[in-house]
Amino acid sequence: MTASFASFGLLLFFRFRGQLCDHCHARCSVLDALFAPIHRLFRSKCLSYSAPIFMYTSVTAIFVVLAGDHAAFLRVYNDFFAAAPFLGMDVNNATWPSGAYIAEGTATAFTQLQSPILTALFVSWAASLAYSTMRRCVKLRRVFLSTEWCMTNSFLSHVAPPTFLTTLPLEQTSAIRIGNRMFCKPSTMALLGYATVLNEKASIASKKGDDEYSVVSIYSLVMALYAPRWCISPSTVGAIVSNAFQARVDPLDKTKKHVYTRGTCVS
Repeated sequence: MTASFASFGLLLFFRFRGQLCDHCHARCSVLDALFAPIHRLFRSKCLSYSAPIFMYTSVTAIFVVLAGDHAAFLRVYNDFFAAAPFLGMDVNNATWPSGAYIAEGTATAFTQLQSPILTALFVSWAASLAYSTMRRCVKLRRVFLSTEWCMTNSFLSHVAPPTFLTTLPLEQTSAIRIGNRMFCKPSTMALLGYATVLNEKASIASKKGDDEYSVVSIYSLVMALYAPRWCISPSTVGAIVSNAFQARVDPLDKTKKHVYTRGTCVS
């Protein structure tokens, strides 16, 4: 449980997205905001790490480190039972602890174990970073992930691709190239945290290719799906018309029924 909590917590920190500004809805990771001066150095290049490798290795490493360190558990055990007793039992004119101890002054288990946990997390993250970098060096002959092509895509340039560090598959090989245009896949949009919905009546009446897909945040759909009565209508990030992204900030029409759709590629 400790291993999973620590691993998911750090991964959530890396993957967290926040709003930079309400009017543009550009998004960046927490690390992007903290390392803003480094952005000028990296520009359209960033390091990448493998999220699956990090998860599996960190959970395994934390379990091995904690389960294999008997001295650490013995130290925590002795510190707990060395505390002053809260309840005592008088036997032969002597007070003996009866199972309840004063917690004040006793260090928590996490305080005792945080050093090996953080070490295992860092080593696992470094291993996932090294794996992703070496894999790119072998396949593409370069160290950094280049997001320069993202700026030529109408959708990716609007949501601001990550810089400095990412786990997203934003290599140019992950896109679809038709002529001199690069198309972003619907699966890439989903990994970035966006989904597409379509007016139900429009989806039936319109011809294929003429649909207008509304792009909304995946997280804003949670309340709409499970608590529609108390949900504020999700705001759209934009619309996809004829495979082109058009930025717009409008709430979905609550009087119309929308259906989820896989979406389409965006140039």
